[in-house]
Amino acid sequence: MGDNGDTIWDRMALRVAKFLDNLWWNYAPTITIEVKWPVGWVTVQENTVFNDKIDVQSADPNDHYRPTLERMVGKQKMHWDWRVADNGHADKLTIKILKSKQVEATYLAMLWA
Repeated sequence: MGDNGDTIWDRMALRVAKFLDNLWWNYAPTITIEVKWPVGWVTVQENTVFNDKIDVQSADPNDHYRPTLERMVGKQKMHWDWRVADNGHADKLTIKILKSKQVEATYLAMLWA
């Protein structure tokens, strides 16, 4: 065991995850779009008897961008992924989308510009 209680398998899984992340961000044939960090209201559906919809203020990209990305492009880490923009702006989000989905990437870049 390591100093923090993790096993060799935990460390190996972390190394594999870092390796795959490096492959995706540096070598996968992708199209990169840059969007602003989301801030605003989103509608959330609560599981109640009446299916009430509630508006909440959120700055989470999962609330603003993920539903559209999953509907139009596919699964995260397989067809697309995101991270804080590489150019040092913490208010921007870099989204990489596989080249096979370039029509969708172009549409989303225009939609979120």
